[in-house]
Amino acid sequence: MKTLKNRLFTSENGIRIKKTRFPVSVFWTCIGICTVMSGVHQGVIVAMDKLKLSGILQTHLLLLFWVLVAAGMALYIRRKMKITYELPLQRISKAIRKVAKGDFSVDIPTTNAPDKLDYLDLMILDLNRMIKELGSIETLKTDFISNVSHEIKTPLAIISANTEVLEMVSEPNEWTVSIKNQITRLNGLLKELLSLAKMEEEKPALTMADFNISDAVYDAASPFTTLAETKGKKLTIDVANGLSYHGDEGAIRQLVSILTENAVKYADEGGEIAVKLFTSHNGKETDLEVSNTCKEPPQGDLTKLFDRFYRDDSSRSRSKGEKKGGYGIGLSIAQAIVRSHKSKISCKAENGMMIFTAQLK
Repeated sequence: MKTLKNRLFTSENGIRIKKTRFPVSVFWTCIGICTVMSGVHQGVIVAMDKLKLSGILQTHLLLLFWVLVAAGMALYIRRKMKITYELPLQRISKAIRKVAKGDFSVDIPTTNAPDKLDYLDLMILDLNRMIKELGSIETLKTDFISNVSHEIKTPLAIISANTEVLEMVSEPNEWTVSIKNQITRLNGLLKELLSLAKMEEEKPALTMADFNISDAVYDAASPFTTLAETKGKKLTIDVANGLSYHGDEGAIRQLVSILTENAVKYADEGGEIAVKLFTSHNGKETDLEVSNTCKEPPQGDLTKLFDRFYRDDSSRSRSKGEKKGGYGIGLSIAQAIVRSHKSKISCKAENGMMIFTAQLK
């Protein structure tokens, strides 16, 4: 018995692990079924002989008997395979998808008792440990962003006050104006960093309610018409009337503002920007589409545009002396807003246009 246990189990990092995941009980169950059914087989033959059935009929009945036995064993083995392999792998896959979306609270249960763990259970334990470590790193990153942002506010306030004193003592000049502009930019960056950290990590409760999304989109996008005109660009707003949506109206207005401002900022000179709101073809979603002309769209994986501080080397970069502003964080906030509404946002370059689409469910 001790030799059998040694063959079935091994030790890894002080943990007793089964060498195989295949349930030995299935093997013995199949042998038992075959043994019992063999006895039944003989009983059936005796019964058919007493009934004086023809040899052909007996052959067909016995064939049908073993087909039913084989089908029953196949269903039993299939169920065991599903419990042993498929369901645990499905749980692992579901957990990994949640982690990929930023949910580090998942905990995958092992399939066996602590004293009967196998290699799949060991993998689950390691995966749970890794998820917890990733969650700790994410928390540390959020705390770091919040702490640094708060710490930077004080020196910025002092620099701003000193700059104003300098302007009072002597007249404003290009240097003091430049300092004040950079202070404004840094304050904006800190505000957006804190906003993004709050949305992604603290996950604040949104005020969900039904509202007229048509009016909200139009109101949020229309102020950018003048801004586009001052830059020699044209903004058109095409919003379907009377659409209703269940969500946080303030967050949706912020989403529209971010996408519209981004489109105005990066549209080609003399280009066009379009903001559209319409019901999807299946009628289950409300699609917000913001596009702008772009002769040289960013190359590579466009989903990286939603990463914090991502800067493409071409049209979206500040190198080459372009003063387009922004901090590479607005689209990250937009993505966080969409995800908080359990919806999707995507980006594509098509026919000389950059198109951002939020599919609001």
